[in-house]
Amino acid sequence: GVISIPVIFYTLNGFFGTTPDWINITIFFIADAIAYIYETMQFKQNSSHLLSNKASIIILLLIAILFIVFTFFPPKIPLFKDPINNFYGIPKL
Repeated sequence: GVISIPVIFYTLNGFFGTTPDWINITIFFIADAIAYIYETMQFKQNSSHLLSNKASIIILLLIAILFIVFTFFPPKIPLFKDPINNFYGIPKL
């Protein structure tokens, strides 16, 4: 789910240049559906190879740390550019 939203959004933006709000909302629901379908498939397979609780917590903490770091020190790529102010990250006032 975390990966599918940016992939779908930027793919559509690459094709059309801009997307209206109703498409952005639809992208969210499609990403949720992908995540739930994947989760259901994993439960039906009764997979014992799923991540342990410790590994899941480590991945979640890594995502949280990257979120904080990229908020204050974003890479200079279009994904992190504010389209309104043309800044990267939080603008210094």
